[in-house]
Amino acid sequence: MRRLQLFGRNKSQPSQSEVTRENVSTSSFSSLGFLEFSNDVLCRILNHLDTNTLLRLCQVHSRLYALVTNQFLYKHVKLEDKFSLLKFNVLIHGEFRTSNVINGKKPGAESRNARFLVQTIEFKDPQCHDSLLKYSKFHRPNGSLIGGTYLLDTNHIPTRDDKTAQYIHYTYIELMLDIIDYLPNLRHIILSNVQPGFKIPLWYSAFNDGSRDFFKKIIKNQQSINSNDLRTFEMSTKFVTDYEAKFYSLPRIKTLEIRASKDKAGKNQVPLRYNMLSCFGVVDHLILENVVMDTESLDTPMEFIPFHLRLDPSGFYDLHSPVHALTLKSCTIVPGNGILRLVHDYFKCVKSLQLLDLTSKYDMLICSCFSSLTDLTIDCNSHCFTHEKLVNDSYYQTDETANYDNDLDDDSLAETLLDLPEDHMLSAPPPTTPVVISLNLGYLSRNPGNDPERSKKQIALITKSQNEFFNQLRIPKFHICYHYYKQLWDRLPRKNINVNIINIPFTNVYPLSPELYCEKIISSLDDDQQTLIGANSNEPAEMRHYYWDEAVRNCLKAKIDLLISRGQHGEITAEELLQNTKDDALNNYKNSKVFADIPNVNLWCFLKSLSKFNSVKIQMLRQWLFCTPRSRYDWELLLRPVLNVDVPIEVRDKDGFVLYSYGSIKKS
Repeated sequence: MRRLQLFGRNKSQPSQSEVTRENVSTSSFSSLGFLEFSNDVLCRILNHLDTNTLLRLCQVHSRLYALVTNQFLYKHVKLEDKFSLLKFNVLIHGEFRTSNVINGKKPGAESRNARFLVQTIEFKDPQCHDSLLKYSKFHRPNGSLIGGTYLLDTNHIPTRDDKTAQYIHYTYIELMLDIIDYLPNLRHIILSNVQPGFKIPLWYSAFNDGSRDFFKKIIKNQQSINSNDLRTFEMSTKFVTDYEAKFYSLPRIKTLEIRASKDKAGKNQVPLRYNMLSCFGVVDHLILENVVMDTESLDTPMEFIPFHLRLDPSGFYDLHSPVHALTLKSCTIVPGNGILRLVHDYFKCVKSLQLLDLTSKYDMLICSCFSSLTDLTIDCNSHCFTHEKLVNDSYYQTDETANYDNDLDDDSLAETLLDLPEDHMLSAPPPTTPVVISLNLGYLSRNPGNDPERSKKQIALITKSQNEFFNQLRIPKFHICYHYYKQLWDRLPRKNINVNIINIPFTNVYPLSPELYCEKIISSLDDDQQTLIGANSNEPAEMRHYYWDEAVRNCLKAKIDLLISRGQHGEITAEELLQNTKDDALNNYKNSKVFADIPNVNLWCFLKSLSKFNSVKIQMLRQWLFCTPRSRYDWELLLRPVLNVDVPIEVRDKDGFVLYSYGSIKKS
């Protein structure tokens, strides 16, 4: 039981009542035939239990002890301080069964060592200060180091153990690297709650060969060679051969994850620097969370951090990261200074990109920087999609720009959805369905250009009263405001790319094409009970002409002409239909009949954009039990814009259960 002491939170011995309960549990398991299940079934059951429960089950039966230790306890090891690193390092180096496993003695699960069981290891609150103190002569910090010692307090550690005495002089990073090197089946390394100022000193670089030249670069703070230098200096064949030999001898890490801490205001504060990656060898999948990425994050010092060195067809050497999969979760990308070009040069090998919990919708522009991209994942429940700013109704009626309001709880019920007459001229295109259609189809532009008639106000921003109307219908915010960021979605690369849309709901929405909306306009002119036309204004018609009316009418005319060309509406022309359509049907943003279809039109445009990808995967925001029940026919109606172009598509719930599939999606 010695190796389980690392994971136990309560160091005291169990009470008599606990022992009694465990004995009762043992008899209960035996009487119910619990232990007669196969290991596969037992693993599925035990997978739902927490660590403390698993530790107690280890004391119930020898079979449970072997199963829990081999399959669960050491699968994900979490080390919270330097002392826990020391204990775990001594543990994996000191177990006598290690030599037996290597030599082939005592085969079976009982002879497995902890070092062979670990697949994921997490280092919480990683430290670097003791490393800087130990090798202060190689360190040239901007500020002075605080005095102290890098050694652990030996008063609380039994140093009579030879292994403990051997590793007591190791720094935190030395213990961390020693543990990583001694875990042969390790696939995932996590640095969690990384604080500002954390950096791994360059003498721990994977390229450190112990030579004087290497330490001279650190002591004298010499500038390393980067990708730009390769176009200035001529590199010898021997240098390239030696570098490739070093590169291919480095250890391989399947996944490296860096989770940075946030400040008190919830903002990212830890910038990514290359020395955070220099000691781990060649990384295949890099996961960054709460990290600030700027131009300095994309430095390429080839003596300290592993990079691919390739001779391109033009005769120049190209230097780029070996990372093939990149995940950015709640990261901040600092724009400017050519960062998009640097991302393109740095991550040339990236084939899979995941953008999770986006902090800015403009971060989607980074997708165009990956020349080898084949799989793209975007989180539609990101804060930038679900917390778009709202405006007051007066925003479109006054000359002064109204303030935005993010707090949806403060929405006022005073602004009703009644068909009130307009008392003021509109200063910008309001959020109505015809305006949104014209904006999505390119008849209206968000860029004012040099047009003197246009104000600086943005187009078709949703008002508080409209948002309140949609909230009552439980319509997701993503579909309400999709026209805000449609242009960004249209700029995503699509050719030969498989897209995975995650955390998206489809509650109370259906795709409404512009043609079907025009059908509703035509039918409303024949049926006064279903009219889309709002109340007439007391202002004269000539005073109610706006610069965007012509563009909106041209958009509707094009779609109505398409309907008429199909012979569905007799001899009537689009001009005659539009003449009978009053301006209120285009601009009355206070009439729910005029703006209620905005989410449906946006959904159609969104699905239409997905139809241009190589294949589409959709993961719902909720579990199957909480999703809207849909038959296969219902799914086909919802996904019609994608199915019309014969694109393979798959829909799963939050837990991965397949709700709908069409076609065969090839795995890249």
